[in-house]
Amino acid sequence: ADEAARTNTFAWLYDEDKWPSGFAGGEVPEKDPKFRSRALVLLKKGSATPDDTVLCSISRGGVDYDICKRVSPLGSKWFNGASYIDLMSPDAVREFINCTHERYKKACGEHFGKSIPGIFTDEPCYLMFFHYDAPVVPWSDFLPDFFTKMKGYDITKRLPELFFETGDYRKARFDFYDAATELFKQSFTKPYYDWCEANNLIMTGHFMAEDSLCYQTQWSGDVMSHYEFMHWPGIDKLVRDVRPGLVHRFDQIVTVKQVSSAVDQLGKERSFSEVYGCMGQQCSFLHRKWIGDWQAALGISFVNHHLSLYSMRGERKRDFPANLFYQQPWWDDERGFADYQGRLCAAVSEGKRIVDILLLQPLSSVWSEYSPLHVQGDYGPENAYDVPFARISRNLTSAKLDYHYGNENLMAKHASVEGDNIKVGRHSYSCVIIPPALNIKSKTASLLSDYAKAGGKLIIVGGLPPLVDGLESKLDLPGARIVSTVDEAVSIADKLMLDRIKVTDRLTGANAATVFVHSRSTGNSTRHLFANTDEKREVKATVSLPGSLGSDAAVFDLCTGNLYKLEVKNGAFDVNLSPAGSLL
Repeated sequence: ADEAARTNTFAWLYDEDKWPSGFAGGEVPEKDPKFRSRALVLLKKGSATPDDTVLCSISRGGVDYDICKRVSPLGSKWFNGASYIDLMSPDAVREFINCTHERYKKACGEHFGKSIPGIFTDEPCYLMFFHYDAPVVPWSDFLPDFFTKMKGYDITKRLPELFFETGDYRKARFDFYDAATELFKQSFTKPYYDWCEANNLIMTGHFMAEDSLCYQTQWSGDVMSHYEFMHWPGIDKLVRDVRPGLVHRFDQIVTVKQVSSAVDQLGKERSFSEVYGCMGQQCSFLHRKWIGDWQAALGISFVNHHLSLYSMRGERKRDFPANLFYQQPWWDDERGFADYQGRLCAAVSEGKRIVDILLLQPLSSVWSEYSPLHVQGDYGPENAYDVPFARISRNLTSAKLDYHYGNENLMAKHASVEGDNIKVGRHSYSCVIIPPALNIKSKTASLLSDYAKAGGKLIIVGGLPPLVDGLESKLDLPGARIVSTVDEAVSIADKLMLDRIKVTDRLTGANAATVFVHSRSTGNSTRHLFANTDEKREVKATVSLPGSLGSDAAVFDLCTGNLYKLEVKNGAFDVNLSPAGSLL
């Protein structure tokens, strides 16, 4: 921190020995067994360990089971011989902050808000899902009382419904994950944010398993709603290509749109991404430009490179490369790329994004169906909501129909109906799309009803959600257009949103699906970023712009900072976007 002050650079704090954040290198779980993480595990009768407490038993399919509370034992190699901690416990989190943040403050607090701008938290979660050898759901000793106060009944009487399709299981599951999410947020994220706010630090970083709605349910509950309590909400988006066990990063639009939607709606300064890890030492400037442009087009405005190692000795040489530092033969040329990326991030952080569609996030539908038993078969009924949500996100993006996600927990606090528009935070939308959904929250139902009655444009895929807060209910949404498929919904939105950018592939005459667009209003001007997300194929495109452009239209060269006059005829211009090419 002293050296950063001397050299006019920044020294950011990292809050953990590795990941996930919270265990303070092992100190917190070793201080008190009450701080160690808990979970509910489903075991065949008689197989409980000394770390398990049987809470209830159930017979299914001729097999007797115990549902047990398991307290994580010490001894985990990953956690330095200790264990993870319970981030739904305010006491455990308070101890983590004492062990970590308060020590930083004592050592270098005079640099806070100066050469130390902020602190990064890495992959906190309410459940270390893959550390268990049995079907598992999150748990905390603080959860039963919190649940009763929030939901009005005793969840300990309904534990079998979290695993098996018995009783009114959809209601129990919805309530359970709703309460666990809220407890995690109130115990960990908000106190952490408040401490940073009081100490002039930017809180940033990212939560575990942001990639899909099913993953969030397992590990963190509702990642998007946590972003309210981060100064720079963030994600990580690692991996470059398709390899066994890894998903192609360019299919994972949901992760990026979640964070950029919340940042735009809540007026946060930056949307943050830890990127370029897990892609091999052979990564090039081309690959980083390709990925960086893709993220910028989706709304990422601050890039954190993963990673730069002082030394590559031993294990470090193979620790999730690439290593983006002086050991690389291209390091002397890094400044040019860094300047490009700095201008790119500035371009998509200034002003306000132009968006007119709100896409409802069907997370509570996944909660209502999710059981850890489904995971053995690569998920089950949850996928009926997770998969089409990801698909409609991709299709809208490819069609240049820009949108934000409507997260139900954020909408409950920040949404209202104004005229025939729905407003979330500082953004207003004239069209709302509900993808396939089983359940919505009662506050969402009330909001959508008012919006529909005011004449708002509402497109619903697959019929009205039959459940409200996990219970059967009839929604009153007059005038809503109900369609059968995601493709139909995108087609209707395409006809409703006529005054928008079109990018046509001159070779096919069709929409240039691989070109993503990000438009912003910045005072008296409008800027449009075009990114060709195909790293193999050039796109020869005709761009048609909404409204009218006069003689002051220009191209901004992100490599040099120079401006060049753009010839626009009849509201359109031609451009050849090379593989991974872009244009501002």
